[in-house]
Amino acid sequence: MRFLVAMTMILGLCFLGLKCAPGKIGKPGFFFGASNAAFQVEGSSIDSDWREWTRTVYPDGTPHISDKSNAELATDFWNRYDEDFRIAKEAGLNAFRVSIAWERIEPAPGVWDEKALDHYVKMIVAMRRRGLEPFVTLHHYVLPLWVSSEGGVTWKEFPSRFGEFSRHVVGRLSKPPANVIYFMTINEPTILVRFGYLDDHKFPPGINDASAASRALAGLAKAHIEAYRQIKDLGIKSVKVGLAHNWQVFEPLDKDSVSDQAIAQKVDRIFNRAFMEAIMTGDINFSMPFGETVSEKVELPDNEPALDYLGIQNYGRSYVTLSEKRPGYALSESISGPKNDLGWDLVPDALYLAVKQSADYGFPIIITETGLADREDSFRPKYLKWNFDAIRRLLAEKTDLFGYIHWSLTDNFEWAFGLEPRFGLVEIDYRTLERRTRPSLSTYAALIKQFREDFSQSDKDRR
Repeated sequence: MRFLVAMTMILGLCFLGLKCAPGKIGKPGFFFGASNAAFQVEGSSIDSDWREWTRTVYPDGTPHISDKSNAELATDFWNRYDEDFRIAKEAGLNAFRVSIAWERIEPAPGVWDEKALDHYVKMIVAMRRRGLEPFVTLHHYVLPLWVSSEGGVTWKEFPSRFGEFSRHVVGRLSKPPANVIYFMTINEPTILVRFGYLDDHKFPPGINDASAASRALAGLAKAHIEAYRQIKDLGIKSVKVGLAHNWQVFEPLDKDSVSDQAIAQKVDRIFNRAFMEAIMTGDINFSMPFGETVSEKVELPDNEPALDYLGIQNYGRSYVTLSEKRPGYALSESISGPKNDLGWDLVPDALYLAVKQSADYGFPIIITETGLADREDSFRPKYLKWNFDAIRRLLAEKTDLFGYIHWSLTDNFEWAFGLEPRFGLVEIDYRTLERRTRPSLSTYAALIKQFREDFSQSDKDRR
């Protein structure tokens, strides 16, 4: 039944009383949290593709990391996690999203570091003591060096290897004392591909090859499906498996241009919709301008969509225009209007539109990332208020939204940009690792408090 519902969703034919959502997640209340990722905060000297990337340069000598920094220490979250959990709890948060460093858990093929996994259990137990529900991402951009050396996400064995890793981790973290319910397989697969295979100045492997990009998306889709299969084979009914999917709002640069309209729709399909349809139907079908199409059929577990809930991540809107140069399109920001420190547009309704568009697929949704680089913390309070306006509007429209997790609690290593951008509600002094709360954390706390009071009163009024 869920498979039939998924197909009608894709065709836009939810009618005749059919329930579009593949199933509800029983939830005691709305989650408000903060998010981070292992490589960006933990500090690690363990080999991975990203560690190697920070230590090398482009052929012309340009550093891979724009500020020449690295993540060898980052915020030292590996040791200071409980300090961050305390700050989150005091702000009124009830959820926290972390990721598991695959390179720590399986430093060599089939070699499991159980002490590292013990440490994650300890971390999650500390999280729970602070009243924070854990949301655990299994892959957040970084690959063990032994995986990347074989071709990374395009490696033929990548789906099975990732499935085995996922099963091993979930088998441990879903049991007492951690008792994790909410897992996400892969963080932003389309961003990984876009910046690693279509833009050679962002992520490893740093190539510009449209055909390889399609193969990478196919590998990630198959890896998600295989991880979902192996996790469900554990038979742990409480476990819910999701995906952290970046959903950018794409609009034609020239709204009156037929070519811009067409390429905007194509880019929307490539980076927002094709991955969803692959994991819902098993039809792997990815194509890029200037590249070959990758098309194959993968059997889904129990012939149903390989997803229990959907994590949506949004950082704004992009204008799209047709380009004769690779990759066949050009993305741009608006000329006027507020920007973050990286020059990205700050758009009041972008988060609302992203969730609204993705809700058409019928899954329960949690916002797992949205945020802005804002060193002076001058715009972040207003940005948070925009997001709460979006949440209230979505809930008023009966969108199946069950949480909001802000990126991020603290400053962190921001990939190709290094330590320079400041996304945190909490400032990190990278010389001393002192945590200093920014005014926006108080704004977030006040918005959460008001939200809970308003909805508590609404419940009383309904009764």
